[in-house]
Amino acid sequence: MRLSCLGGFKHSPEIISIKQQRLGALREAFKIVQVDGYYFHLFLGLFWAISLLFLIFWGIKERKYIASLIYIVFLIIFWGIFWDPIVTTFLTILIAGVIYGFISSRFNCT
Repeated sequence: MRLSCLGGFKHSPEIISIKQQRLGALREAFKIVQVDGYYFHLFLGLFWAISLLFLIFWGIKERKYIASLIYIVFLIIFWGIFWDPIVTTFLTILIAGVIYGFISSRFNCT
Protein backbone atom coordinates (compact mmCIF):
# COMPACT_ATOMS: atom_id res chain seq x y z
CA MET A 1 0.00 0.00 0.00
CA ARG A 2 1.69 3.20 -1.16
CA LEU A 3 0.26 6.37 0.22
CA SER A 4 0.07 9.34 -2.07
CA CYS A 5 0.91 11.78 0.68
CA LEU A 6 4.42 11.22 2.00
CA GLY A 7 3.41 12.32 5.49
CA GLY A 8 0.49 9.90 5.34
CA PHE A 9 2.59 6.94 6.44
CA LYS A 10 2.88 8.43 9.90
CA HIS A 11 -0.90 8.77 10.11
CA SER A 12 -1.85 5.49 8.44
CA PRO A 13 -4.29 3.26 10.34
CA GLU A 14 -1.66 0.51 10.77
CA ILE A 15 0.86 2.86 12.40
CA ILE A 16 -1.77 4.43 14.64
CA SER A 17 -2.94 0.95 15.68
CA ILE A 18 0.62 -0.15 16.50
CA LYS A 19 1.30 3.02 18.50
CA GLN A 20 -1.92 2.61 20.51
CA GLN A 21 -1.00 -0.94 21.55
CA ARG A 22 1.95 0.38 23.61
CA LEU A 23 4.09 -2.68 22.94
CA GLY A 24 7.40 -1.17 23.95
CA ALA A 25 10.02 0.34 21.67
CA LEU A 26 11.54 -2.85 20.25
CA ARG A 27 8.29 -4.71 19.58
CA GLU A 28 6.76 -1.58 18.12
CA ALA A 29 9.78 -1.16 15.84
CA PHE A 30 9.50 -4.72 14.51
CA LYS A 31 5.76 -4.26 13.87
CA ILE A 32 6.28 -0.97 12.01
CA VAL A 33 8.96 -2.53 9.79
CA GLN A 34 6.38 -5.08 8.64
CA VAL A 35 3.90 -2.41 7.46
CA ASP A 36 3.59 -2.10 3.68
CA GLY A 37 5.43 0.92 2.37
CA TYR A 38 7.95 1.19 5.22
CA TYR A 39 11.05 0.59 3.10
CA PHE A 40 9.82 2.87 0.32
CA HIS A 41 9.41 5.69 2.83
CA LEU A 42 12.71 4.86 4.53
CA PHE A 43 14.74 5.06 1.32
CA LEU A 44 12.88 8.11 0.06
CA GLY A 45 13.46 9.80 3.40
CA LEU A 46 17.15 8.89 3.38
CA PHE A 47 17.45 10.37 -0.10
CA TRP A 48 15.82 13.64 0.97
CA ALA A 49 17.80 13.89 4.21
CA ILE A 50 21.11 13.25 2.42
CA SER A 51 20.16 15.77 -0.27
CA LEU A 52 19.35 18.42 2.32
CA LEU A 53 22.58 17.70 4.23
CA PHE A 54 24.52 18.04 0.98
CA LEU A 55 22.85 21.40 0.31
CA ILE A 56 23.62 22.56 3.87
CA PHE A 57 27.32 21.71 3.59
CA TRP A 58 27.50 23.13 0.07
CA GLY A 59 25.93 26.37 1.26
CA ILE A 60 28.42 26.65 4.12
CA LYS A 61 31.34 25.90 1.79
CA GLU A 62 30.15 28.55 -0.68
CA ARG A 63 29.52 30.99 2.19
CA LYS A 64 25.78 31.10 1.52
CA TYR A 65 24.78 31.10 5.16
CA ILE A 66 21.17 32.22 4.68
CA ALA A 67 20.59 29.36 2.20
CA SER A 68 22.19 26.91 4.64
CA LEU A 69 19.94 28.17 7.42
CA ILE A 70 16.88 27.69 5.22
CA TYR A 71 17.99 24.12 4.40
CA ILE A 72 18.49 23.40 8.10
CA VAL A 73 14.93 24.58 8.78
CA PHE A 74 13.70 22.34 5.93
CA LEU A 75 15.57 19.40 7.43
CA ILE A 76 14.03 19.97 10.87
CA ILE A 77 10.53 20.31 9.40
CA PHE A 78 11.08 17.21 7.27
CA TRP A 79 12.28 15.22 10.28
CA GLY A 80 9.38 16.27 12.50
CA ILE A 81 6.49 15.94 10.10
CA PHE A 82 7.39 13.13 7.78
CA TRP A 83 9.86 10.79 9.35
CA ASP A 84 9.01 10.25 13.03
CA PRO A 85 7.99 6.56 13.11
CA ILE A 86 10.36 5.62 10.29
CA VAL A 87 13.52 7.00 11.90
CA THR A 88 12.57 5.85 15.37
CA THR A 89 11.98 2.31 14.12
CA PHE A 90 15.19 2.23 12.08
CA LEU A 91 17.32 3.54 14.95
CA THR A 92 15.70 1.23 17.52
CA ILE A 93 16.42 -1.86 15.45
CA LEU A 94 19.92 -0.60 14.62
CA ILE A 95 20.76 0.01 18.30
CA ALA A 96 19.32 -3.37 19.33
CA GLY A 97 21.44 -5.07 16.66
CA VAL A 98 24.60 -3.27 17.77
CA ILE A 99 23.98 -4.16 21.42
CA TYR A 100 23.29 -7.79 20.52
CA GLY A 101 26.40 -7.92 18.33
CA PHE A 102 28.55 -6.40 21.08
CA ILE A 103 27.24 -8.76 23.75
CA SER A 104 27.49 -11.87 21.60
CA SER A 105 31.05 -11.06 20.48
CA ARG A 106 32.13 -10.01 23.95
CA PHE A 107 30.81 -13.07 25.76
CA ASN A 108 31.23 -15.56 22.88
CA CYS A 109 27.49 -16.33 22.73
CA THR A 110 26.65 -18.03 19.44
